[in-house]
Parts: sequence; C-alpha cells; structure tokens
Amino acid sequence: MSDFEAWVGKCHIRDGQSSDRRDYQCYAAVWTNTREGFDIALHQHLKPHTQSLLWAEDVLPMSQWLQRGGHNQAVIELARAVHAGHAVILGTVTDIEEDRRPTPLPTYLTITQHEIPPQQNQTPIPFGTKEWIALELKELLFGQPEDGAKLRTYLIVDAALRKTITGVFDLESDLINVPMRCLFKGEKADLLKEAAPYLIDMTLPDGAWQDGDLVPSFHKSFFDKHWGHNTGLFIRTPASFDDVWGHFRKFPRIQVEDDRRWMYFRFWDPRIAPSYYGSIKTIPEKSVQWFEMRNKARIVSLIGDQTDSGDAFSITPDWDNLKGFASIGQPILSDAEMKGFERYKLEKFDRETASEFHQKYPKMKFSLKDLTQISKDIRTWCQRHNVEGERDIKRIMNSYLFIGDAFFSNPACASKIQHIVTDSALSQKIKADRVVSVVKEFLSHTSNRSIVNGSK
Repeated sequence: MSDFEAWVGKCHIRDGQSSDRRDYQCYAAVWTNTREGFDIALHQHLKPHTQSLLWAEDVLPMSQWLQRGGHNQAVIELARAVHAGHAVILGTVTDIEEDRRPTPLPTYLTITQHEIPPQQNQTPIPFGTKEWIALELKELLFGQPEDGAKLRTYLIVDAALRKTITGVFDLESDLINVPMRCLFKGEKADLLKEAAPYLIDMTLPDGAWQDGDLVPSFHKSFFDKHWGHNTGLFIRTPASFDDVWGHFRKFPRIQVEDDRRWMYFRFWDPRIAPSYYGSIKTIPEKSVQWFEMRNKARIVSLIGDQTDSGDAFSITPDWDNLKGFASIGQPILSDAEMKGFERYKLEKFDRETASEFHQKYPKMKFSLKDLTQISKDIRTWCQRHNVEGERDIKRIMNSYLFIGDAFFSNPACASKIQHIVTDSALSQKIKADRVVSVVKEFLSHTSNRSIVNGSK
C-alpha cells in the first residue's frame, strides 16, 4: 500500500437539509493514499453534517496538482493543514446556482457484467450426456453476429492455475483434442511449460451448436471443472489462430515505464483483467494496442469468469470512437496501469474479507455486496489512520460489525476510537487492540449485546 500524503481536489457538495437543495463547491485536502480514499474520507466527513459529496474533480496528490494546476496559495495552505490526526479540511465554500457536472472523459472500452444462471443439478446424469454449458454463456462465448465475419473463440489458459484444479499438468498436445500452442517459444517454453500461458482454439466445430456429441471433450471438461475458477481469458475475433498467437505474445513480458524494469504480466488472469483494462479505458492508443493486430484484424471482446462466481464479464472496444487512433508502439506499463494493479489488490482484500465474515457470521443479514462495501470503507478509514496490517484491519472491521454506525457516531465510543487512531505514538497493533476494547466496553453497557443484523 502506497504512502499517505495530502491529496487535493475541487469538490461539489449538496446540503441535504436545505429545502431548495442548494449545491456548493470548494477545494478540499485529504490525507490519503488513493483517489478512492479521497472520496470515502469526504463522504465520512460530510455525513454528520447531513451533506453529501456529489462529485470531485482534478483530484491529485499535491505534488502532481501543483504541476498541473499551478500555484494556488489557498490550496497549498489546505494541503499543509492535513495529516494523520486531521485527515480532511474544506476550503472556502461558494454557492452553485445549477448543476455543472464536468463532462467525463470519453471511454474506449466497455466492461460489462453478465449474470449466468446456474444450470440444474446434473450430478446423476452421465458426463457425455450433460448439458455442457449454460445457454447464456454459450451465446456470449460462441454466438455469431447476424451480419459480418464469423467470430472464432480462443482461450488463453494459465497452466499453473489449471493445474490447481486438475492436480496434474495436462496441457500436452497428445492429451488435448483442440489446437493449442504455448505463448512462450523455445527453451523458455520447455523450462516454464507447467506455469506458462497457452492459446487454445475453442471455436465450435460445424454443427456442434445444435449437436452436443460434436462438442470436443476439452470444452465439456473445461465448463464442468474450470469455469468459475479463474483459469483463463476468452477472446472473440474473426482472426486466425496464428494471428492471435502472434499478437498476444507481445504482452506476457512487459516493461514498466517508471523504472524500466521488466515484469511478468499475467493479463489473462480474469481476477486481474477488469481492474487492468479499467485503468486504460480512457486511453485510446492503449485500447488499439491491445485490441487491434498488425494486419488490422480486430478483437471483438475479451470474456472471463467473475471472481468467486459462475457469472461473466466482457471487455469490448468501441471501434467507432477509436477511428483515427493508432497503437503507441511497444507495450509498456504506465503509472495509470500500475495503479490498476494496486486497485486489484485492494479489491481482492475486500472480496476475501467479505467472504470470510459472511461465513463467520451466517446469521447476519449482510449480503456479500454489503460486506464488501463495509470492508472497503473500514480499510480506507484504517489506512488513513496508519493502520495498514490486514489482520488489524479485519479486527477493527469485526468490531464495527457488532455496533454498526455507533462506531463513528455514538459519543460513548466514537470519540474514544478517534482519540486512539489519531495517536501517532501508538503502533497499528495497539490501535487495533484498543479499538476492540472500546467496542467491548460499549457493548457491555448497552442492552443490545448481539451482532447488529444487517444495519450498517
């Protein structure tokens, strides 16, 4: 997790108590380490005043803001005023007569979530006669457009991730009944064969859409055992196997722009893909670099299974808006893309923490979605107060779940908690220990000593 510093931005705020719902704007400074943390801290700061953040713009770390926005003494003073013990400060507020929400940056990639209904239980049905794929997923991965070139379907599969499901390395050419080739070549392909990415042609044979007997056994095994376990990324394109193989060979080993180091980039991992491609969706040259091949053949979509789910996501380029843009040369990971990986790590922590508490407290009425959002809010609040250890964040979240909003708003405990976490002399473990003690003491003096069910 990156270091905390002063971030600044222009904020648009709505006064929820005003009968005419007056809107205001001001500069704000927040002690945080992410753009996401800036918004969350402001939401928490404004909530007790029955105000809400409509949006924030030009939000950057102070050093970058000065480079882009120039010298502004008022903003500089705001940035100097925030620290771990005083995380949010607002500047002079001015009235806004009408909503002037800025025009968002154009996006060139669309990331869509697809709900895939589970198939009926087919346990007693012989493997060869089972419905091999849900109809909605079949259409997404193998359906054909009403007009235009026929789309082929490819899969980049991670040998190591696949092996965790099968227990053995099974991507040998004599074991696979569909075209397959490692994205590595020569000695590296032999040395790393059990951890390498492989391109597999998953295009259905003629007649296989209607006749399940014509569907290759690899397909049936994949959707029976591997879908939902994030072992690979699908590609839909009219391009040939050789063109797709040559195109994606450029990306597994890639250079980082900041320090020019080389890194192994597992872009085919469905757990990483949405965060990564989300980080470049406003950069047209990057979109062209990924989705257009040297011979101008285009990728129509990338498709993967959502984390811990049988649902799917698709990443689709907007070719109409990409007209006139060209690729920007050799692939290189910019700062924006690296931040996409940071977001993935944080999102992974929130998902896993939500799942852990969902299992730990089955009688709670919190959904996994609720718990994921709570984890995000508590994690950001903890990080703002220099509590970054995952175990300590989880302990504080556990305490929050027992008392809900009283954690931040009830005078009997909120002021004590705030005093603890803003004490710079305390280690993060001691902060977590003392927060837990305050919550236990609060519960011992209240009539409701049970877990707060479903109320955040």
